Amino acid sequence: MGSPGCGKTTTGQLLSARLGRPVTDIDDDFLEPYWGMPVAHKLSLVGNKMFIQEEGSALLKFQANPGSIVSLTGSNPLHSEAMDHVARSGLVIFVDVHYEDILQRLHKMKVDRLVTHREGQSIADVLQYRRSFYEKAYDLRALCERFESVESVTTKIDRLVQNFSSPMNYASTRSDSDGKAIHHFQDVILRGLAEDGGLFVPAKNSQV
Repeated sequence: MGSPGCGKTTTGQLLSARLGRPVTDIDDDFLEPYWGMPVAHKLSLVGNKMFIQEEGSALLKFQANPGSIVSLTGSNPLHSEAMDHVARSGLVIFVDVHYEDILQRLHKMKVDRLVTHREGQSIADVLQYRRSFYEKAYDLRALCERFESVESVTTKIDRLVQNFSSPMNYASTRSDSDGKAIHHFQDVILRGLAEDGGLFVPAKNSQV
């Protein structure tokens, strides 16, 4: 999961090759067959305002293959019910690429509009709006350096997943630490306080 231009698709393909697991690109492998048309055509038919609802309704029908790697679209997290559905299938990883790198990549790709883009908004405004949805929907965050290669990001994600069950898992004092709201050490450092206002403490199911 991440912004358009963060390298989700390429990273998913590299992880698939490295781990020997199947990969699903939500746009190409699910939405387009489900709708029977290109995503861009669907967007032109339903319009910008209705697209998130249409995309989310479709995603609620998606079932991930066990052990597979799924590359979400940049707008999937904007539909909370659909993201909750996807999250039940496994770990959601936020590929957090530097803001300036995203803008440069989108410029090179000649992308000047995104879903939810309103008249008068800049690409930067849309990315900032979307970020809040990404930050509340992930289990692990791959925090990327400036100009970091997709190969390096792939290695980082691989290590994050391998270390997920390590002793450094934390939960909020205001939530059930036996539940899904478990955070890796890196996330605790970046967040400071939990979203519910609680303090982070070692999760009950962490190994000691």
